[in-house]
Amino acid sequence: MNNQVLNSKFKQIMDGVGLCLFGACCGPKIPVFEWLNAATGWNKTPEDYLVIGERIQTLRQSFNVREGIKPDDFKLHGRIKGQPPLTYGPHKNVTIDTDAMKKYFFDAFGWDLATGKPAKARLEKLGLNEVAKDIYG
Repeated sequence: MNNQVLNSKFKQIMDGVGLCLFGACCGPKIPVFEWLNAATGWNKTPEDYLVIGERIQTLRQSFNVREGIKPDDFKLHGRIKGQPPLTYGPHKNVTIDTDAMKKYFFDAFGWDLATGKPAKARLEKLGLNEVAKDIYG
């Protein structure tokens, strides 16, 4: 699993339980999943929690789809992507192919690149049958 995808799932967990992502990533190693198991009485593995993170991310995307927000509605300023490339400094002549990044990310989550729709089979696999019904009828 690509770090971008893994980090997205982890971020959804951290946001969902109100923990500080900065502290988790930049501070000493904290036992997030152990804390969650203690707080909930569950006995879930880190992989189980990452599936929960994917469910959250997919629910957020499904909300956007329902509200008519398409992937192309999100625009980044050219300067963020290195367009035009800087002429000096550590990022001299560096441009970022955000289209390729978006395609990889959407493919990894099973979302359609043009519409943003999560694949029906992926929604069902994640146990989001009501969401699949809402989006696909």
